[in-house]
Amino acid sequence: MALSADGKWGAVGTATGLHRWDTVTHTFRRILVRPGLRLVISADGSWLITDHGDRAVAVWRTTDGELQQVIRGRLSFGPAFAAAADGSLVVVASDHEAVLWDSSSGTVMRKFKLSGQFVTAVAVSPAGDWFATSGYDGIVDLWGCRQRRTHLA
Repeated sequence: MALSADGKWGAVGTATGLHRWDTVTHTFRRILVRPGLRLVISADGSWLITDHGDRAVAVWRTTDGELQQVIRGRLSFGPAFAAAADGSLVVVASDHEAVLWDSSSGTVMRKFKLSGQFVTAVAVSPAGDWFATSGYDGIVDLWGCRQRRTHLA
């Protein structure tokens, strides 16, 4: 589940697809047939990212539900993902690797080898200059776009 930055709408993934709801009128409509239980909405609300079910994440246009691109990699089931506030990049983390993607082209900008256990969460800083990963071991790692920055317990 996610809310748009302006709070006017939200999206929720279910077994029957992805549904968008209007937070003012409380109306729902299905925008995607393909289920995606986890999702991120871009800051401008023009696209969203969902888990794709086949070890990938998908980028969808919110106006018509059109698939824009599928990001694949060495992803395990249930990758963690997040987008920069300006929508310029997406971080997808799974197992022991995080991949920084250019969201407009879908190309890999950089790969990061992660230490610790299976990654369960990722977050991108508002400026998009660093991101954090965490996993079952309880360790939070902060990563710069060029190098690892710090390791927190």
